[in-house]
Amino acid sequence: MLLPGRSEVTSDVDRGVELTTYATPTIVDLKTITLADYGILAALTVLVLFVVLVPYLALAAKARWFLKSPRALKLLNRTAAGFMVGAAAAIAARQ
Repeated sequence: MLLPGRSEVTSDVDRGVELTTYATPTIVDLKTITLADYGILAALTVLVLFVVLVPYLALAAKARWFLKSPRALKLLNRTAAGFMVGAAAAIAARQ
């Protein structure tokens, strides 16, 4: 769900936080959690975020380096345009 004034990326991040918030009580009994357990959960959260986000950062750095060239940017734009034309043709063919 997109809210006014919010980007889709922000909305997706919020969904991840909501999922974690709603799923945690089904995995961990919140009545018996101790401070040490909370620390373990926090450490695991940081570890998982690190493992998931570092590859994205590496790919973004490579993409930024690659797209500095006008030739590469032109290729990207033409490829994206081709995908859009293909999607439009598929939609038109279904109608």
